[in-house]
This record gives sequence, structure tokens and C-alpha cells, in this order.
Amino acid sequence: MKKILAFILASFLLVSLCACGDKGDDTSSETLISVGKTEQVEVKAAENVFPENTVVEIKTIKEGDDFKKVDTALKEVATKFEVYDITAKSENVAVQPNGTVKATFDVPENFDIDKAAVVYVSDDGKVESLPCTIDKDQKTVTAQLSHFSFYAVIEKIEADVQSTVKEESSSNAVSETEKPTESSKPAQNDKIESNKAPVVTLPVVSSEPAHTHTFSEATCTTAKKCACGVTEGKALGHSYIDDKCQRCGAIDSTYKALLSGHWTVEAVSDNTLYDYSFVFSGQEPFCSIGVGDNIKTLPEEFQNEILNNPADYADSIHKFGNETYYVGQGGGDGITFEVDKNIVKITIGSSATITIERTAGDKYTVISSSGDTALKPGAVLTWEKAEIAED
Repeated sequence: MKKILAFILASFLLVSLCACGDKGDDTSSETLISVGKTEQVEVKAAENVFPENTVVEIKTIKEGDDFKKVDTALKEVATKFEVYDITAKSENVAVQPNGTVKATFDVPENFDIDKAAVVYVSDDGKVESLPCTIDKDQKTVTAQLSHFSFYAVIEKIEADVQSTVKEESSSNAVSETEKPTESSKPAQNDKIESNKAPVVTLPVVSSEPAHTHTFSEATCTTAKKCACGVTEGKALGHSYIDDKCQRCGAIDSTYKALLSGHWTVEAVSDNTLYDYSFVFSGQEPFCSIGVGDNIKTLPEEFQNEILNNPADYADSIHKFGNETYYVGQGGGDGITFEVDKNIVKITIGSSATITIERTAGDKYTVISSSGDTALKPGAVLTWEKAEIAED
């Protein structure tokens, strides 16, 4: 009897594995788009299931440790199988679907399509059957996946439970001397069907406690995720200030330089003040440069003139640090510039180049310079909105 029950239990698990229906069982009306496809597998999902720029990769596994793990797990379940590793990445970060996806697998030519099924094989070698739909005309089997991992298309093993039970029953037939007495015979209205296998109801017994999901925190590109692969909610999305995400530091590829109005910056070299103004508006961008002397170096009579008549010299007096400069000369030159997102390379005439990077809001910082210029790396330019009259 123990042998019979053990065989029935094994057969019960095999028969219940991936109860697939014929074509037509999938009643989903949601519009799906293909997110990954090979010659053997196609994965489709709704538009909101993955973060933007997600790439789904499908690999056929034929060898290695992962193949050996799956082969061991399926020995008692399948006569044949093809195993696939399905993964997804967004901005080089692994992600899981936020909902279910539809995976359609080709059934290999040497498989009995009536025995085809789809199973998930976990990292610890456990096999989980998936409800699926068989299309005999297209020779495919389709299943709904809630997360990406190792999946296999299998040809199920079938066991003849009824004939085995009958054989055991005949070998243990009751002898003539062991026939029940008249008093032990069943009542007349009881039905006896000696030629049918007994119906055995087997309880589902698990030696492990039910799994409780423990989710990691959501990130800009991934939803909350349990170690088992199940996800919850949605990715947070990036929170950009200027071109940089304040959560993860990712750079916004759509960010552009601010080129309107004009940019001003002052720098001191050899006790001389240089007041730069870069004008990007108008038909001909240009740079004006005011040159100023430290007021302490001017003749004493001129110093007194400036100090006694501050209103007359207001536009020419510049404070820089703790020093005061009189800007009484200068010039200008045309500029050309190249823009790469938030970096601008400026060429002043033919004598100098300055590369600036937008660092925050209306601020640009010099990151390199060459030629005849007082601007050095670290100098900060400030943008001012201005309407420049066209010539």
C-alpha cells in the first residue's frame, strides 16, 4: 500500500504540472508591444510595465552550471526541455516587470505538443508550473510571467496511474478463505465497482513556511524588489536639478546649455581687472572685455577725483575681493562656440579658448582655458537676461 500511495503522489504532481489549455484561453484585451524577441521566444508587455529605455535579453542555455541546475531539477518532470534565461536592464541596471508579461515559446519539432508545458526553475532548483496556452497550428506555448529568471519549455512525463493501481489490486486479491462473512457483507444498496481504481485524495504537504516578501527600496529605475524576483509598485523616476539627478547622480541626456542673454565674469591677473561679457544673443555673438587698474596704482590726484565724485564714475568703478578697480579701457572681439549638452567651448577671435560647464541654475564654471585670457579654471560666469539689439 505504501508503494501505491508513493506512486500516486508522484503521478499526481506530474499530472498537475502546468495545466495548459488550447488556443483561445487567453482573454486579455490589453494592447501589448514586443519588448524582446529571438527565433524561439517573444516577450510582449504593456507600455507601463518597464521603465523607459529597458532592454530585454533572452538567452538559450545549453551548458554550464545554470544548465546543470535546471537539468537536475527537471529529471523527474520532463523527457525533453529547452531552457531560457530572460533578463531586463534599464540604463545598465537590472529591472523586473511591474506587472505580468506575455512570453510565447516555440515548441521544438521533436516535442509532443500535447505534452508541452512552461515551468519556472528557481535558484534553489524548485520547479513551478505556469498556466499556459498551446497553439497547435503555430506550434507555440504561451505563459504569463511575473518576473524574469530561468524558464523552460518541457515535454511532460506521463504516468498511467490507473493501470498501476489495478495491477497492485489484483496481486493482493482476497483469497477464498478470507471472504467476508454474511454479517460483514455490505448492505444491498451499497455499490461495489471492483473494476475501477480507487479515488485517492492526497493532501498538499509543505515542509517549509509560506514565503513572505521582503522588498528592497525602490530606486530611480527599479521598483521595490524581493529577493525572489517579485516587484511591487513602480520605479521612482529621476529627480533632475539642471542636468543631474539628486537621488542617483545620473546625467540627463536631454539637458541643453543655456544660450541667451549674456554671461559676465571678472578676473584679476597681475593686479589688472578683466571684466568679461559673453553675448550669445543676436546675429553675431561677441565678447567685450573691460580692463581696469587697481585704484591704488593711479596718480593721487586722479584717485581723489574719483573718490570725491563717485556718481560720475559709478559705471567705471568695480569691486573685486577687497580691492577697487577703475575700468577705463577695453575692447571687443567676435566669438564662436560649440555646444555639447551642458558644456560650451568658446573661441575668442583667434587668441583664446575657454570651456565652460553649466553647474547650477544660471551659473557656468570655467573648466579649461588657453591662449591670451585671464580666465582660469574655477572662475564662475553668471547669466543675465538681456535683449540685444540687432545691427
